[in-house]
Amino acid sequence: MRAGPSNASPLKSSLIAAMLAMVVILLLSWPQIAAVWADGRLGDTDDAMRMAQIRDWMAGQNWYDLRQYRLAPPEGAPMHWTRVVDVQVTLLIHASGLLFEPARAEIAARLTYMFILFGFMLWGAARLGRMLAGPAGVAPAMALIAASGLMFGYMQFGRVDHHALQMVLLLFVWEAAVRALDERHAHVAAIAGALVALSISVSVETAMMLAGAGALAPLNWVARGEPARKALLWLSISLCIALLICGALFIATNTSGPAACDALSSAFVFAGLSGAGAMALLYIASPRLVNWQARLGALVFAGAGALGVVLFTYPACAIHPYAAMDPLVRAIWFDNVPEALSFTSMLAQDGTAAIAFVPPIMLGAFSLAFAI
Repeated sequence: MRAGPSNASPLKSSLIAAMLAMVVILLLSWPQIAAVWADGRLGDTDDAMRMAQIRDWMAGQNWYDLRQYRLAPPEGAPMHWTRVVDVQVTLLIHASGLLFEPARAEIAARLTYMFILFGFMLWGAARLGRMLAGPAGVAPAMALIAASGLMFGYMQFGRVDHHALQMVLLLFVWEAAVRALDERHAHVAAIAGALVALSISVSVETAMMLAGAGALAPLNWVARGEPARKALLWLSISLCIALLICGALFIATNTSGPAACDALSSAFVFAGLSGAGAMALLYIASPRLVNWQARLGALVFAGAGALGVVLFTYPACAIHPYAAMDPLVRAIWFDNVPEALSFTSMLAQDGTAAIAFVPPIMLGAFSLAFAI
């Protein structure tokens, strides 16, 4: 008879922690919320360009036409932002339009969008905290989110840049990838694969973090063998199907020239399919690989083969994705973008920003590895 209350207690504690975290987030963000609601201000030029892309699509621009005709007229400049965020914000604009006039509906949608993302961020943190540390890990995980200065740099109310969605997806990708290490939950690797494809569709800036999550299943298989074999198949099938769907939905069809190496393109779909194929081969060969040395050798061979095929097919992606950028544009713009700087360059230019960016990521990586 006492099983019910004892089971309900962790859920009740989690809900209380989530509500407290959201209250803290709203209190810290209230000046920003009020300012956006008052005059509709945008966070930066990325937000302005995103809203221009959304408005053009709502005005009739083709789904697959990602050119921004306000730039380099009359041909326009190709944009490497897909419609993933556009769809979400547009739906919220239409929903807000039931209550507000168009200009106010757009502002309400932008505020609502970030509120929803914060909710998912707390949910993802709670799931990851519970999995790694049990019920006692839920509240600290959400508290870290609610008090994270790094996160508030990108997740400001009124912003519609893609970075916030990327961070949310990263949490759920890693949660699913870690959960799938338990052979009883090997099927959860399929969720990780699907979310990796969706995240790549948003932007490829987090590709290395996604690759790290995707490497957990093969490395677990190397260490444990047959008990960890099923996760390879789930991840392979899911990644293959999801990449094909995302490619069909979100790759622009009005561009010419080689595939883009800095955004979702045939190059990234092909790379993902090559990796998925390599994992499928490892799954098939697993019964013959009786020790970890053989499995590690097979993983290295399969991985090198998949990478070699990708670089042979898309040699342009072996160099810097912005190698063809005009030197003047690079000097004025790209070399001053914080996200594009190496840690040493960032440290030289802005030590405070470097300390804010890098240590939390390193601490999180070490903590996650230790918990696994």
